[in-house]
Amino acid sequence: MKQIYILVILCTLIATFFALRSPAPNLATTAQSNNKRQRPTLDLPFWEQAVIPEPEITRPTSRDNHLIAPIANSPDPATEVIRLAAAGDFENLNFAFATWFDRDPIAARDWLALQKSLDNLQPAIAMVAGKIAQDGDPTNGLEWAKLLHPGSQQEQTYFDIYALAARQNQFTPDQLKSAPLPAARIEELLSGAAGD
Repeated sequence: MKQIYILVILCTLIATFFALRSPAPNLATTAQSNNKRQRPTLDLPFWEQAVIPEPEITRPTSRDNHLIAPIANSPDPATEVIRLAAAGDFENLNFAFATWFDRDPIAARDWLALQKSLDNLQPAIAMVAGKIAQDGDPTNGLEWAKLLHPGSQQEQTYFDIYALAARQNQFTPDQLKSAPLPAARIEELLSGAAGD
């Protein structure tokens, strides 16, 4: 029994010796460091010690930063679309119209019907056609795609809608064969390679 007491006292002394010997980290000096990414080393897990390097010089983007979300903060989407159309800002107009259509499709459709020309709204019409097809109505999406001028944008919109409908088994093979697309694109739809 006496040996156990001696062993306990000896272990306590050794633990006290090692505890007094290792200095505690000075968090005050670490916090005053100019390097904001430096952290005190307190045996934290690696994911809490990770430092993300930041480049000193960033490369300028290739796109202009003039694209904004014009309708996101606008309380009246119709006013925003009309303002952009009057300003001739057709790039933002297309995004604003697509967003307006997503919020209020009847009002956006009615405004579009009053337009004399759809030349500057072709990207918006393609976006709306795709959105309608994604929402589960590819037949209606194809009707919207008919508003596009014949060419590559209309062909790609048709292809995207038919491919989406083919993946969701909404069109029969006969409907896919009758798509207004070149033979090679129809073959791509029928082979199941569309959208891969």
